[in-house]
Amino acid sequence: MLHVWNPVGGWWGEGEHKFFVDGEKFPSYMGTGSEDYFGYAWGAPMYFERPYHAQPLNQWNAGHIDDVRFQISDNVPFQTSFEGSIVKYSRNEGSVDPVAAYALYAAEAFWYLAPGGTDPYGEVPVEQRVGYWTPPRECHHEPGVLEAEWMPVVSYDWNSAMPHIEGTWDVKRLDLKWSNDKQLVWSASRAPGIDKLQLKFHVDKAGKYEIIAHLTKDAHYGIFQFAVDDQVLGKPVDLFNPTMIAADPIELGTAELQAGDHLFIVTLAGKNAAINGGGNEMGLGMDYLKLTPVGTAGL
Repeated sequence: MLHVWNPVGGWWGEGEHKFFVDGEKFPSYMGTGSEDYFGYAWGAPMYFERPYHAQPLNQWNAGHIDDVRFQISDNVPFQTSFEGSIVKYSRNEGSVDPVAAYALYAAEAFWYLAPGGTDPYGEVPVEQRVGYWTPPRECHHEPGVLEAEWMPVVSYDWNSAMPHIEGTWDVKRLDLKWSNDKQLVWSASRAPGIDKLQLKFHVDKAGKYEIIAHLTKDAHYGIFQFAVDDQVLGKPVDLFNPTMIAADPIELGTAELQAGDHLFIVTLAGKNAAINGGGNEMGLGMDYLKLTPVGTAGL
């Protein structure tokens, strides 16, 4: 079990594991990254539980992470000695706090004791096992909004990048003021009118709603058209800016919605003429949606 304390955030999981068997000088077993060893890849922050591995805790790679793996299906036999290590990998050099600039590791090993053996370790008291950590920092939560990073992804164009979550720690910009310190990021593949991202949301009461979005602008972000189900919301929105900024909330338009589930649809509409060269994708950054019933002060 590996417990990671990653106060600043950013990717931590490239440290390879090494197993030294029976006193060997060069390891018999070497890995490609700690996230690969624990059975997932690409910094997946979701919880999971499987027969031989699990991630019971992950604060979106910024804060505390717990990963567990059993070596049952691919055991490493040894006769006289075994030494296992995992490289601590950190990219937190953007921290202004020299102590918090590095992720901290706490590793724990489990083993099967032979019949008649004695366990040299006593049980750790409950008060030492709970309540020993706090969130890395308090973040702002905009009230009454749909956090884009929590909206279920229904579909996206197969030729575009998979939508993912980006935190203020990933871009080393704690001043961006994203609600919940996160945004949803999607990169379309420059096929205007074709590339689409569909997210699901729910409304409890039928009515006419004003749709407000908090979006991010950046030098490689594109122009996008927004819609709810088959209702187009206003004109395309240009998300280009020379530097990354959290734009002011924008009114996308209004939509008549029945109670139940709906689709929020994002379609690539083009790119700003100021974008020259660079990559082959146009980015979208969305912090949250806010649905306000028309004729009321808000949710």
